[in-house]
Amino acid sequence: MDESRKVLNEAMWRECEAALREVRDPRGAPPETGEREFLEAVLYLGRTGCPWRDLPAELSALTGLACVFSNNFNYQGGQYGNAVLTRFPVKCWTNTYFKMLSPGEQRGLLQLVLDVHGRELVIMDTHIDYRKDDTERLQNAAELHEILHQYGGRPIILCGDFNDTPGSPTHSRIAGDFTDAWAAVGAGGGFTIPAENPSKRIDYLWVSKSTPFIPVMAWVPESAASDHLPVVAEMQFE
Repeated sequence: MDESRKVLNEAMWRECEAALREVRDPRGAPPETGEREFLEAVLYLGRTGCPWRDLPAELSALTGLACVFSNNFNYQGGQYGNAVLTRFPVKCWTNTYFKMLSPGEQRGLLQLVLDVHGRELVIMDTHIDYRKDDTERLQNAAELHEILHQYGGRPIILCGDFNDTPGSPTHSRIAGDFTDAWAAVGAGGGFTIPAENPSKRIDYLWVSKSTPFIPVMAWVPESAASDHLPVVAEMQFE
């Protein structure tokens, strides 16, 4: 189970472990899953009813990649947030909730520091507000600008659904800090939505400016996995 879904701290687990010792039956085969992991799964089922599949865990198992998921809000008995799959070691990660200017879906910025062959790379993943009024998107872009300073000039890849098109105020604000990988090396419109007949580009891969990380190529493959098409890019450390 993903660590972000667990709720037992050490003190809580010690109490549960003591209670389990009183009722543990030595007969039978040893369990395939540890008692703490099993109890976390029972608690998760009790909290959510588990009406949805655990897609981050499934994708991790299918790809063999490590997965970091961070929940932004609970939705219909499940969790709604951002996830990153990576083959590189994760040195640390955090999630920052964006400010909400009006009632709606809580948005967040998932941030990972990866060890890429001895060099640190920051990955940021987000999905910002979709409403026609761009006030909250612009607020999120301003918050993003402030968060960048926490990473001391490390190279950063920012990706996600930004719910705005090239040339919009939101796009222009983010472009002050990042290079739009598709604009730099993509060919064509780079449209990603709707997946069946895409006509808009609102999903982006951005690379921080003045860093030794260069986009080499970008493309949008066909896929039926989502209502958006994915954006794929090849990057290179100088």
